[in-house]
Amino acid sequence: MSGIFTIGEFITQMIDSVRVVLMMETMIAFQHIVFLEYITKKQKKRIQIMIGVYALYTVALLTICQCFTLSHWLTQLCIFSVFFVFVPSMYHSVSGRKKTKWLGLLIPIPMVGYYDSILALLNLPLTVELIPKEAELVYDGIIYAVILGLLAYLMHKKPRFIRHLEQDIENRTMKAGEEIVLWAVGIWLFAYEAFVPDLFPDIPPSLHAYLGVSNFIVAFVIVLLIVDSNYRSFYYKQNITLQKSLITTMADLVENRDENTGGHIQRTAKYVEIIAHKLQSEKKYPAILTDKYIEDMVIAAPLHDVGKIHIPDAVLNKPGKLDDSEFAMMKGHAAAGGRIIDRVEESVGDINYLRIAKLMAEYHHERMDGKGYPHGITGEEIPLCAKILAVADVFDALISKRCYKEAFPIDKAFAIIEEESGSHFDPEVARAFLESRPEIEQYIKESLT
Repeated sequence: MSGIFTIGEFITQMIDSVRVVLMMETMIAFQHIVFLEYITKKQKKRIQIMIGVYALYTVALLTICQCFTLSHWLTQLCIFSVFFVFVPSMYHSVSGRKKTKWLGLLIPIPMVGYYDSILALLNLPLTVELIPKEAELVYDGIIYAVILGLLAYLMHKKPRFIRHLEQDIENRTMKAGEEIVLWAVGIWLFAYEAFVPDLFPDIPPSLHAYLGVSNFIVAFVIVLLIVDSNYRSFYYKQNITLQKSLITTMADLVENRDENTGGHIQRTAKYVEIIAHKLQSEKKYPAILTDKYIEDMVIAAPLHDVGKIHIPDAVLNKPGKLDDSEFAMMKGHAAAGGRIIDRVEESVGDINYLRIAKLMAEYHHERMDGKGYPHGITGEEIPLCAKILAVADVFDALISKRCYKEAFPIDKAFAIIEEESGSHFDPEVARAFLESRPEIEQYIKESLT
């Protein structure tokens, strides 16, 4: 192309440059909102500077091209070459993913796809000729002015819902599967706009426009469903975490009433974890000892003595030996613990770790020979989680100083566990505990420092 650019051509190229800037803003918005990439204030400032520099660059480049009469395609090539430098840089700034910086080279593809689908919706009145061709430049100018104005307003004024959204995004992360789907949708939108019209030239432009809008609607629904699913999943996990925290706090409160058992619930939970992982590594009880079950056992273990809340302080902290009536009262804590957790479960619903907590609380004083309490059951009638806790609970009681006894040496405590294997304790569980002695001793040593 030779000769001097006309004002119309110059304005057209300026609008093209605005499109590119909007595309960059769209990319940031989608990463921020759809891909749940949290942006710090420092990153926002850096991105705003980069977009500003890019916008000034495009204006300067267009002015130079007008003065030196460079061809239109060469001008666009210069603009987009810098675009593909700026976009990866901004992606790095937003995502902070040091191990996946190469994604910055690919991110324009799905983002351009999302942007094109939005453009297809905005340009529908032009494509189906609801607006005359002569008014296209005016229509584009109005549309982009409104979008830029809206973006500027949202960026600087920041309504309350935007602030709430940013706080929400700060705590959430996109799952790998969700992110793959979002990338796939964006790539499809890009491929459709880039290739379908050329592959099927006989299809009327209006039909292409409607198909493009349909793509946008489908993509919007998919994005909405994924983000909503992520939202629900996040708050479900947060709710479960809150429940676990409250229950653990309740266990701490019960333990703090008992002057004899400081730190007992944390130590027994650790012993339970060690025993369970040992049995799992040996392929014992594979139908029960899944990773999730072990995780729930460790969470549930601190609740095993929650029934002691019903025991009077005079009995709970008696320095001497309990008489028969006091011992009968103390034995009642196991059944009471089961009932308390039953009531909690009625309130919060059927949750796996609460079911395990109930079994641990109610059955951890049962014995293999049937001489335990509160039910006097034997062998396989005792739940596995309670068998594991029984070993952990007795061992910690043996090595801990209580108001009615001194702490036993560790060697003697391990010897007692071995001696009572088969009578008090399940032989497999006791063996796994004894064979884990180095790990247990290491934990005890670390907990004392």
